[in-house]
This record gives sequence, structure tokens and C-alpha cells, in this order.
Amino acid sequence: MDIADASSWERSFEALINLHSARWQASNQAGVLSDPDVLAWHHEAIPLLQAADCLRLYVLDVIANQLRALYALVDPPARSLRTEYFYLIGYSPVHAHLKPGTLPTAMASEQAAGAGVRVIDMLRGNEPYKNSGTWRR
Repeated sequence: MDIADASSWERSFEALINLHSARWQASNQAGVLSDPDVLAWHHEAIPLLQAADCLRLYVLDVIANQLRALYALVDPPARSLRTEYFYLIGYSPVHAHLKPGTLPTAMASEQAAGAGVRVIDMLRGNEPYKNSGTWRR
């Protein structure tokens, strides 16, 4: 799993766009990243978030197949009780049967804990993988 940095965020964000769009298109819907204004905002905000160490953009790539991407925002390093917010995901509908979110979510949580994050917030929604509530370390 790759974590985007200042030199790779554009490639990782493109992977997220592709995976997020594929996921929603499989349901005959448009995802939030289909709006050009939303994309423009993210292209402007991501470098600023990256520079402030408030961006986590993870991509799981297995044998040249991008399976899942996770776009997370994290509180600034100076905050004592840091929270990482799992903001947007994208996954390959073709590989959905492999449950490509399990390993990246665990790895992102471990990476966050190692960076001093105390809370993982998966934000709104009642998806089954969120049933355990907010992760706390």
C-alpha cells in the first residue's frame, strides 16, 4: 500500500478518482468526484493539506491493479488528541469479491497510530464495516 507524498499525490488522487467513479458507475450513479468543481477544489486543497501534514492518501496496488484508494484527513500534528477522518474511498468493482478495503483500512489505522493519531472517524453512513464504532487507541 502506498501513501502519497508531495511528489505522488496527483497520481494517487487520479487512482482515487478512477476507483471511486468505477464504484459509483457500477451502481448507475455519479459519485461526488464526477463534479468538475469538486475536483478543482480538491486539486487546489490537496497540496495545502499535504504541506500541513493533514493529508493521507492511500492506494492499494497489487500486480499493477489498483484495488482500493482511501482519502483521509488528519488533525494537525500539534493537536494533542489527533483524529484521522476516512473521507472518501474508491475500490475496483471487478475485485470487490476480494474485500479490498480490509487490509488498507487496517494498515491505514496502524500507520495513523504510529503517527500519534488517537481516533479514527469513518464519518457518516451505516455501512457494515463501521458497526464497531469509532476506533480508539
